[in-house]
Amino acid sequence: MPDVRAQNFAEAPLGDGRPPLIRVRFRAGFTSGKLEWDFGDGQTSTQVYPEHVYLKPGLYPVTCSRPGSRLVVTNKIRVDPPWRRLGAKDASADIEKWMPEIRAYDPTAMPADVLRQLVAVYETLGEHEAAARVGLAGLMERKAGAVALEPDRVGVLVQELVFVLTERLNRLEDALRACDHALTLQPPAESAVRLWLASARVALKLDRVADSQKRLEQAEAVVGGQPPELLRQLDELRGDLARRAGMREAAVKFYGEALKRSVSHQWDFRRRTAMTGAYSRGVEDALRSHRLDEAGQTLRRWVREMPTCKLDGYYAVLKARFELARRRPRQAILEAEDLLRVAPDTPYADRLLLVQADSYALLGDEKVWKDALERLRRDHPGSPFVPEVRDALAAGFEKAKAKVEAAVAAADSRSAGSEETNQEEGVAQPPGKKKPTGRRRTSPPRRGRARVPAETSVRPARSGRGRPVRRPNRAGAER
Repeated sequence: MPDVRAQNFAEAPLGDGRPPLIRVRFRAGFTSGKLEWDFGDGQTSTQVYPEHVYLKPGLYPVTCSRPGSRLVVTNKIRVDPPWRRLGAKDASADIEKWMPEIRAYDPTAMPADVLRQLVAVYETLGEHEAAARVGLAGLMERKAGAVALEPDRVGVLVQELVFVLTERLNRLEDALRACDHALTLQPPAESAVRLWLASARVALKLDRVADSQKRLEQAEAVVGGQPPELLRQLDELRGDLARRAGMREAAVKFYGEALKRSVSHQWDFRRRTAMTGAYSRGVEDALRSHRLDEAGQTLRRWVREMPTCKLDGYYAVLKARFELARRRPRQAILEAEDLLRVAPDTPYADRLLLVQADSYALLGDEKVWKDALERLRRDHPGSPFVPEVRDALAAGFEKAKAKVEAAVAAADSRSAGSEETNQEEGVAQPPGKKKPTGRRRTSPPRRGRARVPAETSVRPARSGRGRPVRRPNRAGAER
């Protein structure tokens, strides 16, 4: 009886905890004449002895047939990373070498989990436009006769796609359109809640408060019995809407409820303070070095672990600066205005107004730029930024605009050329820093010491002369 044989002979790691890509070599028990192959992931081939790259491990129904013949063989092939002997040299392939073949794949016939992996492949390579293109095509332009997207998996796919569209490309309308289309597929309750929450956040970014509120209500209608993480996101979004409306008491309440469902709920005051400092220093260092991917990752983790940071003025300053560096001045303006509206007495008001002025300069709005600087000088006469504001007003709008555009352009160029991902740590390395090699010495953290997030590093305290501070032990002697 003719059969189909497969050999998993190569893999390419994708990193970031994602499954690897697997290359499989196929052989059929009948070789005379032409053959048609269906690899079970939406891709086909007419080669006699084909090789195919699967975007993720799994069980695939592979079909081999001969044109014009009734002979059709279908086998379920288990695709896994190839076995290696213990101690054998790592023979992982470079994903770049497989990209010419992967670029020819048709996303409109892929299952949802495979399509999500294809988006991740392009995202890993920094090809954000290609990731958005294949994701939108596979979601909204399904090939005639292709298997429909699985409703229980479409939610995770669209979340991946929304991240690319909002964080990488600032295509908010396309992100909203993708969420609305996925909701028409009638996903299960958990996926529906994720999609409603994602679309509500996008609507809030567009400053469509009423639309965001309606989407939040849709999520609340089906949120019963969902995981704590989804309930945390729900409370956080309620807090975001209250902050946008300037309702401080409601924002404090909702962010506090979100905090109870986060990992930092059990932390004491000292650890929470230490972690706040670690996150803020991590974002500062990443922005200063133009490592924008790392800055965004740290900001998101900061909010996920401590949602109440959105009422902290310094978080708002760092988030607004990040949005401006990403060439999203309208998002920077909204972030600063939200905090100024809900906490007008914040000590960081002058910095927020300064970021707003830079954002208006990038948008080319001279009148509002001048109003923001005049507001800073009028309402905060003791601010250390007043001389800088006076000089900017004297120099004129065009010079200020050119200065902001040059700073953002420098951030763009350095961010594009200096983001090196350390696959072992999952941390973006600063420019020029070599990746660690060899075995690392590890030791358990001391009791009572706050864990530092992977995205940041805390340097030891130093004295005024640059030497480490020596602290006395219990007996009074120096350590």
